Amino acid sequence: FIPIRYYSQYACAIASLQAMDGRGDDAMATLAKVYSVGRKLEPNARTLARAMTARVIEGLAIETANYVLNSTQVSDAGRQALIRELIATAGGAAGARRLVWMEYHFAQPQQFVAAIAVGDHAVTSGLGLVFASLSRIVVNPNRTLNLLGDRCQKLAELAGEQKLEAIKAFESRGPSAEAGWLPIKNCAGYFLADLAQPAYTKIVEYYWKQESRRTALLQRLASERQR
Repeated sequence: FIPIRYYSQYACAIASLQAMDGRGDDAMATLAKVYSVGRKLEPNARTLARAMTARVIEGLAIETANYVLNSTQVSDAGRQALIRELIATAGGAAGARRLVWMEYHFAQPQQFVAAIAVGDHAVTSGLGLVFASLSRIVVNPNRTLNLLGDRCQKLAELAGEQKLEAIKAFESRGPSAEAGWLPIKNCAGYFLADLAQPAYTKIVEYYWKQESRRTALLQRLASERQR
């Protein structure tokens, strides 16, 4: 993330200097390229961290674009490149739901399967055999993945509907909330599911705030262009 952020900040600084020099069209062309990187990276990201990296790139470009518009004149032709990138962004409710689901599809199954493998294969005698025999009771990978899937489905629906308070309440529940009590079978799986769940409240809030900023910038570019 650090090198990507550095290059994005550097490019936005160049666009700001171009605006200060009165070169509004050049500044917009620079920002269109910056935004294009984030816009293309986001739907191709396979982890939540990479998707949020793309969002940060887009946010830098949006913020700098507003500075450019406040600082200098930009022709109708100069606005077009950034308008096209803003329109092509994979956002909306579908984008919010994808942020939730991608962790389940990519990261979590590998983590839980790896955790269970220790109890199944790494030990063969003494206390190790006891641990191996109990591991499937304490942590059941299939049950845990099903639990994660149910949680992701609910959280994805709330994310798409922008129900931040409902997401916050969902995340604040205890590990036994689904069962009403903490069962003996897969008891550790409930705790692992909690540990594996990112702080979606902040993530979804940032996502929708940026969606509002993107829509506002698009409307500004279009309305000022028509004057």
